[in-house]
Amino acid sequence: MKNTTTKKTTPKRKAPARSRAKSKKTPKTPKTSTFEKVTEVRTGYARLALMLVLANLFLTGYVISKISTIESDAQAEINKQKETVTTSSESDGGDI
Repeated sequence: MKNTTTKKTTPKRKAPARSRAKSKKTPKTPKTSTFEKVTEVRTGYARLALMLVLANLFLTGYVISKISTIESDAQAEINKQKETVTTSSESDGGDI
């Protein structure tokens, strides 16, 4: 007779499932209509648009002031040329 010992085997257990941290549920936002989505204005874009309008205004004012300065300088030069022409012809005494 052989001395046989039987080894008791226990059934394998499944590995314990790792607990996953439950994510916090975000509160449901109320559904917005298509009209509300279209008319929504983001403040960053609104600020950028306002800055562009202001830059346009200042540049337009600058250009207008420079054009008026150039025109007034040109007009003053034309008036000086007319005065020199008329004064030189009057000093001759005329054709009489």
